[in-house]
Amino acid sequence: MTITAERRQKNRGLHENGEYNAGFTLYGYKKASNDKHKLVIDEETAPIVKEIFSMKLSGVGTTHIAKCLNDRGVPSPAEIGKQRNLRQKWKGNFEKYGWTASTVERILREEIYWYNGNAKDGIAGCQGQAGKTPGGGMD
Repeated sequence: MTITAERRQKNRGLHENGEYNAGFTLYGYKKASNDKHKLVIDEETAPIVKEIFSMKLSGVGTTHIAKCLNDRGVPSPAEIGKQRNLRQKWKGNFEKYGWTASTVERILREEIYWYNGNAKDGIAGCQGQAGKTPGGGMD
């Protein structure tokens, strides 16, 4: 078996056991300090995820959600990554990494926010079909 095949098999096993195996964490979560394969809710950013879902379920479009977050100065996932040195080789200025409709849409479509296999509900507390955006697609 090649190294690539072994790595894929290991990652598949981690995923099947409900363990997180990506190199970065999703907005609203952080890696557990005692186990890098477990996610815990990030108390700093989780309320923003809940707000995004609440706004969308109230009929607010993703473009308007992004504008509201930017107007209030809420750090985007990229800004949080930069602040916490979670990503390398940042280019440009800090403002470039604000919220966009596609960033909001990505959060709305991410299955872990709807339902987290390690908890009763995901951050958003929504029980819906994974990958289905509440209220439709991007606007």
